[in-house]
This record gives sequence, structure tokens and C-alpha cells, in this order.
Amino acid sequence: MSVPLLSEFPSTPEQLSTTWLTEVLRANQVITDVVAFEFTRIGTGQIGQNVRILITYGPDAPADAPATLVAKFVSPDATSRATGMAMGNYERERNFYRDMAPVLRTAGMRVPRCWSAEFDAAREATVVVLQDMAPAQQGDQLLGCTVADAEVAIGQAAILHATFWESPLLHSTPWLRPPVDAQRAEQLKGLVTMMWPAFVDRYRDRLSADAEALGNRLVEVADRWALSRTGPFTITHGDFRIDNLLFGDEPNRWAVAVDWQTPDVGVGGLDIGYFIGAGLLETDRRAHEERLVRMWHNQLLHLGVTGYSWDKAWDDYRQGQFAGIIMAIVASMITERTPRGDEMFWAMGGRHFQAALDLDAASLLPQ
Repeated sequence: MSVPLLSEFPSTPEQLSTTWLTEVLRANQVITDVVAFEFTRIGTGQIGQNVRILITYGPDAPADAPATLVAKFVSPDATSRATGMAMGNYERERNFYRDMAPVLRTAGMRVPRCWSAEFDAAREATVVVLQDMAPAQQGDQLLGCTVADAEVAIGQAAILHATFWESPLLHSTPWLRPPVDAQRAEQLKGLVTMMWPAFVDRYRDRLSADAEALGNRLVEVADRWALSRTGPFTITHGDFRIDNLLFGDEPNRWAVAVDWQTPDVGVGGLDIGYFIGAGLLETDRRAHEERLVRMWHNQLLHLGVTGYSWDKAWDDYRQGQFAGIIMAIVASMITERTPRGDEMFWAMGGRHFQAALDLDAASLLPQ
């Protein structure tokens, strides 16, 4: 659990110090002194920058002193940082680790231990210090997800969704945004309408005529589509994709979700559609998607969810393809442009377009 520290928290990896790291450890009842450290950049985040900290202790260090930690900071890129601040990403991640992570850990979900979580809007600064999950490996959006890894990831999502399914916490947690209202729906349509032409221009040589027509239709009704998501509601990850999952092998294959910058009140099936639609390669998705969605639905029922039919779950999954398309359109235009980013956003958008076409998801769009 994060507790206030005496020193001002660092806003960049270069501002880390032995004094501050020692305070973090001591605040978590690890009584020792950090005498030296070094850090290296890890991950492929667009909104933040992550580092692994290798720590050297004095001779009296206890056995539970971690050899390494992971720290998350705001993006050094001004555009990405401004996006993260404006959308509340950094503050929500701090709040998730303080408020929600302990609940989910008790429920059986794998969540990294949080050693410190700080945010300061005035400084445009955040730092989240987490348990290092190495040797777990980050998924790769470009390569896609194996079916076996999709199974363990979906199992984690089911715990998240079932834990907060129609929970009173959805309405009593101040930092969680409520379901989309008319004002936010209108803002979403305005944003997608503005970004869509640039997305088409960037990916014109890859975008099929059918996909472009579907995108045009989605942009036209984006506000009504957002308002049509009427529940049942839970807490969603909001960016549940393979790049934001770590996979380990001991004692069996397991997954842990990271990058909790976008948790919100939403429809759980959209997380699943977002993950499967963008994560699995086309052949695997077509062969296994119904079984995977049924696995998620069955686990929800096993964990106590009632009144949620298979037909509704399947339609929510189909709707999740549109959530993925919208994310790819908007995020690709409001974050720092990089070669990997271009490929990643097309891997997401292109797979979601094809999934939406395969699933006739357009029949679910408002008329």
C-alpha cells in the first residue's frame, strides 16, 4: 500500500535517488538502506516511460528487500504527456493501485505489488513503483497472441469483471468516470470525426474499401453507438491488449495485466472484444473466438454473475470491435508518432476492422 513519503517524488528516472528509494522501502516495512542503483528503459508504452531499477543494498539488507523494481513515469514526449494529463491516465493509474488493486488481489487476480503511487497535476508528474514481474515477458501486439495465452488472459479479465459486476463501488468511487452521457458521446463523435481522415490518409494503402466504408459508418453514429452501451456495467481495463500483459511460466502459464491508466465504468464484453479482436491473428480468431468468449462468460457465471445471457455476451463481444477501431483511430493521432507505433496501431485497427466485418458487427450499429 502506498503511503506519503517525506521527500518530493521524482518526476523522471533521472531524478531517482537512493534517499527516495530507501523511503519507499521503509514505508513498506522493508527496513534497509539503498546505497546504489541503476535503471534501464523497458516496455513500449506510448503514454508513459517505464524503467527497471537494479538496487544495491548495504550489508544488513533483509531477505525480503527486492533486487529490482519497476517505476512508471509520464512520457518525455510533450504530445503524449499532454494527452495522458488531459485524459486523466496518470491519475487513474495512481488511484487504481491505491484503491482497486488490493480488492482484485484478494479476489484472486494477479496484480503487481505497488510500493508507491504518486501523482501531482501541477507538476505534470507521476511515479508508480511496482513489483518487477520478471522473468515474465511482455506480449507483442505486432506478433499477436497465441490461443493458450488468450485463455489465461481472459481468465484474468473475468476476475476483474466479476469482482465489480454491478457493484455499488461503480457509483461511489469519485475518480471512476460514470457510463458515457450525452455530452461525452458528442465529444467522442467530434474527436473521431476529426481524427478519421488522418487515419485513412496514413493507412490508405492497407485499408480495404469495406473497412473504409465501415469506418465511415461508425464515425457517423459514434455518439449514438457510445450511448447504446447500457450495461450491465463493471470496471473495465480499457486498454486490455497483449502489449499490456505480461506472461510467465511458473508453475503453469499465467498472465498479469499492467498499464492501468484507463480503468472505467463500462461493459466487460468490450474488453474481451478489444483483446481478442486485436490480439489473435485472423486464422486463430476465426477458429477460437466463440470458444474463448464462452469461456469468459462461463467464468463470470461461476464467479457469481447472474442475469447475463450468452446472446448478450456475444453481442457485447461483437461491439468490442468498434471500441478497438475507435481506440486505434484516436490513439494513433494523439500520441507521439513512431515506426513501431504506426505498425502497432494498424495491427490493432486492421484486425478489428476484419473482425467487425467477419462478425457482421455493423448490424449492431444504431440506425
